[in-house]
Amino acid sequence: MKRSDNAQRAFEELRQLGVPVYDWGEADGYPANTAFIFDWQNDKTEEVFADNTGRYLREDYVDGHYVNPLGYRQDVHEILAKHNLVTDWFSNAQIVVYNDPDAAGFHHGREKQRADRNTDA
Repeated sequence: MKRSDNAQRAFEELRQLGVPVYDWGEADGYPANTAFIFDWQNDKTEEVFADNTGRYLREDYVDGHYVNPLGYRQDVHEILAKHNLVTDWFSNAQIVVYNDPDAAGFHHGREKQRADRNTDA
């Protein structure tokens, strides 16, 4: 499946950030509409980008919005939100990023819009 332009831009920005991103999709055993996947941690640097256990990244509610929502590091979340992407944990180590903005999972763009509305209120 061809990666959407938004997903391609996010793929490149995440790569520049040091996130281990992979050009894997449905043919590699991932769900339909997978744009790419990324690992929660860079094995070389041990830098953590997402954590669904709460051991390394904590979700906090500050001034009407979540920081590190659902365990995604804030800068990773901001990139995914900017490009209106949806993610879901595939395993304890990998996160699927979908081409489809209506896919089931965590919609980073909608969360950012909700947070912005709460901040403006």
